[in-house]
Amino acid sequence: MALEESINRVVSLLSGRSLSPDQASDLAGMEAEEPGTLESAALKLFERKRDELRAIFDGESQCRKVAREIENRYGIDEGDIYQPESVGDLVALLKQARQIGVAVRAVGSARSLSDAPAPTSDTIMVSTCGLADALPVDVSVLQDSGQAEWLYRCGAGRTVAEILAELDPYPDDPARPMARTLQNMGAGQFQAVGGALCTSTHGSGITQPSFPQLVAAYRMVTFDEAGEVVVLQLEPSPDNGAISNPAAFAASQSRADIPVALVQDDAQFNAGLVSLGCLGIIYEIYLKLVPGFYLEEHRFTDWWSEVKTQLPQLLGDNDYFELLIDPVQSDNRGTPDNRVLRTQRNRVEAYRDCGERPRLMELATTEIGRITSAILLEWAIKSPPARVPRNLRTGVTSTEVECYTDKNYHVLQLNLDINSASTEPAVPVEHAAAAIDAVLAKVQANLDGMMRRFPPPYDLGLDRDTPFHEDVEALKAAWREVPIPTSPLGVRFVSANDAPLSQMYQRATCTIEMPMPGSDYLDQRTADDPASRRKLLDVYEAYLEGRQKLFTEVEQLLIDRFDARPHWEQANYLDRATTARVLPAFEDWLDIYRLRNASGLFNSAFTDRLNISVHPELSEEPAPLPDGQPVQGEAVFRHDRSENRGILKVKDELAKLLYQRLTQPVEEPRCRSLFFLSDRCKRMGVSCVASTQNLIDPYVVEFRFTPTGELLSLTQDYDLDNALALNRDYGTASFDGRLLTISGDAAAGLRDFVRAGRMVNSQPPPEPDDPVVLRLEALEKGDWDVEPF
Repeated sequence: MALEESINRVVSLLSGRSLSPDQASDLAGMEAEEPGTLESAALKLFERKRDELRAIFDGESQCRKVAREIENRYGIDEGDIYQPESVGDLVALLKQARQIGVAVRAVGSARSLSDAPAPTSDTIMVSTCGLADALPVDVSVLQDSGQAEWLYRCGAGRTVAEILAELDPYPDDPARPMARTLQNMGAGQFQAVGGALCTSTHGSGITQPSFPQLVAAYRMVTFDEAGEVVVLQLEPSPDNGAISNPAAFAASQSRADIPVALVQDDAQFNAGLVSLGCLGIIYEIYLKLVPGFYLEEHRFTDWWSEVKTQLPQLLGDNDYFELLIDPVQSDNRGTPDNRVLRTQRNRVEAYRDCGERPRLMELATTEIGRITSAILLEWAIKSPPARVPRNLRTGVTSTEVECYTDKNYHVLQLNLDINSASTEPAVPVEHAAAAIDAVLAKVQANLDGMMRRFPPPYDLGLDRDTPFHEDVEALKAAWREVPIPTSPLGVRFVSANDAPLSQMYQRATCTIEMPMPGSDYLDQRTADDPASRRKLLDVYEAYLEGRQKLFTEVEQLLIDRFDARPHWEQANYLDRATTARVLPAFEDWLDIYRLRNASGLFNSAFTDRLNISVHPELSEEPAPLPDGQPVQGEAVFRHDRSENRGILKVKDELAKLLYQRLTQPVEEPRCRSLFFLSDRCKRMGVSCVASTQNLIDPYVVEFRFTPTGELLSLTQDYDLDNALALNRDYGTASFDGRLLTISGDAAAGLRDFVRAGRMVNSQPPPEPDDPVVLRLEALEKGDWDVEPF
């Protein structure tokens, strides 16, 4: 079949996300006959739909994009995300959160792959997308009025793309230079500046600044030593680059409705630069600008054995330098070696039209690129020893650039939009070659193990009806036990900074990124074939488990041998002891963290993992059982849509009583949080969880209900579309030693939740009586008769 005819047929197949088994087999056959057919077809389709795709992407608001990411990652609906539009909104939010005892998590673009922004059970999710305006710089408060031209002030929710669009009025005309620009940036313009700062985003260039070094000052809503909500502007000390005149600044705030206090202190400024939302909510940032400049890019393939001997010279000779390494060995004139794509970018005085980048690089920024990536991944996980090396080789060699010149940000930013997870340990730059060798050896050992399980000759097994060697169980075991990367390694080089939690803290750094894509389309592409769908999803699940195993092993390998540090935005698994070992200023950062988070409102899954979550102390005096008078407390009900359950929380002295009388600590905490589950609760078939997680009042008892009113277990077929939106209904609780009575909106919310669930499951709804009563007989003996409805 002629290549052009194959490409045209593949274009028609790619135009729809759902491929029939016959179409999938046809596509696989064309790819096997003419390798590269899929990529060529995807490019052709991209050219056809380019304007349509761009219009859809550009027309969607940033808040909607963030909400979609939050919903996809955490199962929280857009209506349940708090979107403040002013500092006053944030101040009111923290005061309310402190009053009701829930944590607060703020996100930028919600693209982080780690648990840094992840909400936990009692958390208000905050999107900073409504704090995204460009703001004027107040020249009257600056130390030097001439600084104003080289400062850019904006809300923390503003994206890098929006900043660059404002700085460059002629983005499509490379011959018209920019007056001002950012000196360095990460590869994606979709990042919000607040998120890029808090996770220590970086580009590549051993003399170039990382994102924390681009920040001159920032504003944060947090708590002071007395536990009061305060608004701060944090800057370095006057001897180290402070931009504001303290007297002029104080005068400017004297009549403000919400005054901002100026803090010019190196330790506090640096601690907040990379703080993962643990010190407060950053809502405004001052960025340092430089005169606009051009970069000339050259990307060409080489061999790792040759590059590593020249590495110090290559780093010194290039302004921006990075590597893309095929982790699977190829033949280099009779010697096993790894292919490398060298990317060298250097400043030039003026624009010259010396060439273009391949269209394949732009394709990866669109949905067509995501679909193509998903198909390639599907083939890879079905036949790893045969397909993975081919995919990796293509990934390294297909984006060579002989010469490309443009404004700096066009050259530095790639804006890949592919479903992917990655880990990116950072090692001292002097150990870069040895660390890369260690990772390559680990990958090669796993590949050898994979090939021993499935020796050649290889049946490509691209048809979804014929998985690799028709042995799905063996394939699943291989992915779980000897996983191999499905994308090239990205290697970057970054200068040192002074942020204590940054991976570049006080050392020049080499970062080694191992990305492994996922797929958004497996369900849709196999919807018409349930049997194949189940097989494919089983193998995909094993691949995802193996991906995490490989990430963990590579991270630990580089920690053990080179004191590697994590990129907090990427997958990482460090505990407190390891974090303190690899980040020498971690304990100093903790001192500031304990001050700003004394209330526990900035606790998170991340602080739980590091075992640094803060919980205010209560009296150790045990609460007595009721003696004549019922014990009163607060009751809160909410519908957790992410896990499809209703949660009734009982708080205050009543919760303390239940906590002390009903729960017994166990050695292993549940969910990496301070959870304690009583054995007697288990015996009674209920979920009674006492939690000190994310709460101002450490003693809280949870009753977890299914949508049909049962305790503990979850129904798997509940229709989420009919569920109520996530909310919090407040009421009161009273316990007289026998009956736990829930009144007010908390009782109504619980009843409505169960009524909706029973209607979906064709069960009789609960009676609308108020209150809801939980009958607890012989409390101390552990005999519970629970009759909520």
